[in-house]
Amino acid sequence: MSRSPRFISLRWKLWMPFLLAVLSIHVGLYSYVGRQIERQYERDQQVSFKSNLKALDGVLTTSYHKLLEVGQTILIMKQTASTLRYKDYIYSSISEKFPQLEAQGIVDGAAVFDTQGQLLFSVGNIDLQTNSGVQPALKNERPVREMRCKDQCFRTIAIPLLNSGKVEGVLVLGRLMQDIVLDFKQLTAVEMGIARKNIEKPSDIDAWSLDFTQLTQRNQNMQILQTLSQQVTHISNETLYRADVFDRHYEIYFTVPASVAFTDTVWVLITDGTIRYQAMQALKNQLGVGFIISSLFLLMIAFMSASKVARRLVNVPFLVKAQDLIKEQGLVLEKSLVKEQFAGRQIDARQDRLFFQDEISAISLWIRDVCDMVERLSEGEQKSSHCIESMAKALSVEKERVAHLVGSTENVIVTQSTDGTVLTMNDVGKKLFGISKEAALPKFVDLFFTSEFNQQALDSITRLYMGLDNLVYLDSQSLDLKGQLRDFSWIHSYISACSEHRAIILSVGIDMTEKREAERKSALPG
Repeated sequence: MSRSPRFISLRWKLWMPFLLAVLSIHVGLYSYVGRQIERQYERDQQVSFKSNLKALDGVLTTSYHKLLEVGQTILIMKQTASTLRYKDYIYSSISEKFPQLEAQGIVDGAAVFDTQGQLLFSVGNIDLQTNSGVQPALKNERPVREMRCKDQCFRTIAIPLLNSGKVEGVLVLGRLMQDIVLDFKQLTAVEMGIARKNIEKPSDIDAWSLDFTQLTQRNQNMQILQTLSQQVTHISNETLYRADVFDRHYEIYFTVPASVAFTDTVWVLITDGTIRYQAMQALKNQLGVGFIISSLFLLMIAFMSASKVARRLVNVPFLVKAQDLIKEQGLVLEKSLVKEQFAGRQIDARQDRLFFQDEISAISLWIRDVCDMVERLSEGEQKSSHCIESMAKALSVEKERVAHLVGSTENVIVTQSTDGTVLTMNDVGKKLFGISKEAALPKFVDLFFTSEFNQQALDSITRLYMGLDNLVYLDSQSLDLKGQLRDFSWIHSYISACSEHRAIILSVGIDMTEKREAERKSALPG
């Protein structure tokens, strides 16, 4: 005999699916809302960095204007000069003023080119011997600005030297980019650096092949960038990256300003976003706590409801009274096994086919106990009366079902034995099929299964005769007294034997001829 299934209360069977649904929904909502919060945070940071880039462009433009002002000041001073030639005066003025301008951090280099673009004179600590802005300045007779990176990045402005309406050369002033980096940090409180691409030899950050020529707080920021390079081996411009270093949360943004014409350098902005990041994480944590409280509240209500349902099932008044009646009758039922004979072997009627049992399984066993008690009641008239009452109740239930389905339709009511012999038939059936009161009643299938349509119905009622089913619903076709084919919908109930009465089958036939005819006509093509 197989092992009995394990008992699991109905409250858990009701509550566990609800638990999975609530957790799945809340986890999904938390993931979705949390991701939206992170995306909004990233969008805000992108907007912030774009605002910083506008400030950077402003600082770059201002720096070029300062260089242009210095160059124009040098040129304007020619009006007070002596009889020196124009170029000689320019050389003299630059040589005289350059140390002071360099000390003040205004200019880091200066050079003069002739009308052929050849270098005539240079001074300072940056290489201005070749400058691509000279020819455009000579051609357009207007200042041309440029940025260049060698060992260091610097910016230059090429100013045409005009004398008596003629261009006599080009003055080039240059300055390193360190002042731009410092001015930008003071303006925005954002760390900034400029990196030059270097593929041929070892770089400051080998993973990216970048040399940082200018970088604020170099020691700290290089560690931040080295940490990021271990996480991201390939960087893209206009992309926001994150790195956690020194127990702080840093956000790094790589870009090339729109006003910069060369592409062999990368500008990096670094900001400490710890406070904003912690605020975003705190908001997500509050959201998670809210979802946890919500799920616990819903699960508590669901568990209480499931427990109440389980308690009400096991305390149904009918079952309580049945148990009391069993005790009053003093009947001892076999609680462990109820043996039934089927197909020549013993089976366990209490064995639940499900893997787990619950209160409903217990109720089924209690109902079987009630049936056992009824089978053990006193013999004779008391048991016969009870059996007849049970049959009447079953017939009443079937009549209510039929009345609900077909309303006022007249029905054929037949009782038959388990071998298919018709025992009784009501007047409706006898009148419909022309059977007199004295005539012997035929087999049920011979009278009501007179069409090829009835093969499936024949299989179903055969199972009923064999005792495999207790209740069968089927359709059949038969010829009435006038030879007209009629459609019937049958309800067959197997009523077990009790006392001296043998088992019978109660059959209720619903005449569906008019309805089927209407359906067939409506199905014809118009």
